[in-house]
Amino acid sequence: MNIDFIKYSNHGTGYVIKVVYPKKNNLKTETLIYGNRQILPEKKPMMEDSIFDIASLTKTFTAILIHKTIEKDLLKLDDKVKEIDKRFINLDNVTIGDLLAHKINIWTCGYLGDAKTKEIFYQMLFNSKVKEKRAYVDAHYIILSIILESIYGISFNEIVDKQIIKVLNLNNTSFTCLNNNVVSNNYDTFNNEFIDYIYPSVDRDTKSRVAKKLGLTVGHAGIFTTADDLIKLLISLIDDKYILLSKKSINRMLIHDNDTFNIIKTFLKEKNMDDNINNVSKTYDDLINKINDEEKSVLNNLVKLYNYGGMRYKNPIKKINELPIKASDNSVIFSGYTGPIYLIDFKQHIIILIMTNVCHNSKITRKERYNLSLSMINELYNYVLTKIN
Repeated sequence: MNIDFIKYSNHGTGYVIKVVYPKKNNLKTETLIYGNRQILPEKKPMMEDSIFDIASLTKTFTAILIHKTIEKDLLKLDDKVKEIDKRFINLDNVTIGDLLAHKINIWTCGYLGDAKTKEIFYQMLFNSKVKEKRAYVDAHYIILSIILESIYGISFNEIVDKQIIKVLNLNNTSFTCLNNNVVSNNYDTFNNEFIDYIYPSVDRDTKSRVAKKLGLTVGHAGIFTTADDLIKLLISLIDDKYILLSKKSINRMLIHDNDTFNIIKTFLKEKNMDDNINNVSKTYDDLINKINDEEKSVLNNLVKLYNYGGMRYKNPIKKINELPIKASDNSVIFSGYTGPIYLIDFKQHIIILIMTNVCHNSKITRKERYNLSLSMINELYNYVLTKIN
């Protein structure tokens, strides 16, 4: 497995990459290690057991726990949040499924990252309200972690430890990072101002960082882990020898309502435009050329849809599809703000995991970094196809 990292020189300072694919009735794993886990204030080489702040990939742990809870008949997708935890006073009709697949838009009563006490953090969260348009927001998975705590009567951290970490023997996975081999998430800003208050073993995500200071763990971010541990978690979703989730639960997690057609049709009606749609991709392309930047932002948020695992799936709109063209329709992709990203093709039994940290000395925008991630995923997927064909 070779990659021309010169093409990705502005992306991350170093990588631990793992690809998994079927070979002779077994799953084969290949690993590639490149670059540095830190370049400022001094260079430190990337190592296979380097520990990463995986940011939003923490949501995968939360989604798995929700589906494990459904397996135990303690929860259902259509259960309403307020009926489980009455402290969420404004979420009368919001369901577990709504939160898992980001089908709504929830705003907390103030920014959780500004909370000075646990009581204020909870007050902001429990007074959350539903906004008009659906959107991907961290609040969904923070609420899911509180729901899990309500059901099991222990902290979210303990639930993750008992039901995932210990079951899969993820010995380097935790909400606390005390290891010197951690990948740095400090970064150099565009004006060369070095950020030193987010030191390597501290969460890059502000809400998670603040929650931990207040003695809380939440479900949207905050896990530190290695590539070896995370690939073990992902393999458990495609390999029958693992017992983390049943096949029924995995299939439920992958369910999505691909209502792109109806979303665009509704959007056109709201703008008093012709809503006759023959080809969703072409209609989207035509529409983008007719609306302003703010409307484009709203539309793109609406049509980037998620399954009940909080993962993106293959989008029928070619321009915004994030998965390789050759990937099966039963494929998902998920990325974290700090850079780690994975793809799972459930039909082909392929996994691609890129562990990096793009928040360290990055010189390009978040969108540019993400596009480079997708380019690398595509390159790796094409490589894997040569190994299994």
